[in-house]
Amino acid sequence: EWVEITGIVHGLKPARERFGADQIAVEISNSAGSFEAVVHAPETVRDRFTDLIGAVVRCRGIYQSISGHFRRLIGVRMLVQDYNDISIVDPGLGNFARIPLRQINSILKFEPGATTRQRVLGTVTYSDPGRGFFMRDSSGSLWVNTPQKEAVWPGTHVQAVGFPSERDGFPALFDAVFEVQGMSNRPPALTTSLRGGLSGIYHGSLVRIRGTVADTLMHPGSQNLLLRADDSFFQVRLLRNKAIPLASLPERGSVLDVTGICFNEFRRKRELATDSEKRFRTISFHLLLQSPEDITIISKPPFWSIERVIWATLFLIGALASALAWINALRRQVTRQTVIIEDKIARETVMEERT
Repeated sequence: EWVEITGIVHGLKPARERFGADQIAVEISNSAGSFEAVVHAPETVRDRFTDLIGAVVRCRGIYQSISGHFRRLIGVRMLVQDYNDISIVDPGLGNFARIPLRQINSILKFEPGATTRQRVLGTVTYSDPGRGFFMRDSSGSLWVNTPQKEAVWPGTHVQAVGFPSERDGFPALFDAVFEVQGMSNRPPALTTSLRGGLSGIYHGSLVRIRGTVADTLMHPGSQNLLLRADDSFFQVRLLRNKAIPLASLPERGSVLDVTGICFNEFRRKRELATDSEKRFRTISFHLLLQSPEDITIISKPPFWSIERVIWATLFLIGALASALAWINALRRQVTRQTVIIEDKIARETVMEERT
């Protein structure tokens, strides 16, 4: 049937493989649920769809139900002719002032009159261009997932509007749009230890930890350090970015101060003793570093490291073995020459006696 549905645009996905060339899937939700609108979008008008993120739109098109096994309804789809069949009821990016400003630690709390999208204001602490960024205000930190291509770097003041959710244990805004408010220095990092990182209270926060390099690891898309502190280990990850040159990783044994976003890994508890007990426990953590400047070398490793001592010992053993082999060969050579000389003297003595 030819229908009309109103909702909020969450995101955009390419639909070339499923529906053919010049097709794009617009993800839309309203109070009844979520659906996707498949729209014919040539390259000449493809950029116009980016402005729909976060906007309330009215779509007109063919209603299509998606059925699974036993003809069970599993989804809804609309087939839209072109961009002209989508009208904007309430714009997203240009409508920031209409959405109440919230503290980061309250975006997941229910409040009377709360809107579908939430608006926050803070300072960027870590940026992963193409995916999103971490930001922080006086109440806490959160992850902002955004389709905008504009890169923001630590220290940038931004206001963001998006759909609140939870990501790996900390608040997040998904399909968000943002505006740059100004520039300043990155907020100071919280100094902690390995035990503090494992506690889970710094999850998503900018922290500074001291450790000793135990190993260097190279992975596709990142450079990793394995650091040792308090007789335990944690990992430091430096993502590769075209705008930032690759780092020369410190030698093993170097003592470092590393500054980055603390990212904990949680595991759900099987049994809870009380209702107030935490349902998750922290099993590990790693740090996400923005650039090589987040690595501060406190002290370089001593010259006589374990590896160098081992190599020196092996070299001395090899030299001693070579010397012993040379002495043994020289001794055999002397023995052979002695036998030859004795034989020669014996023959000369016989010849003299005969003469």
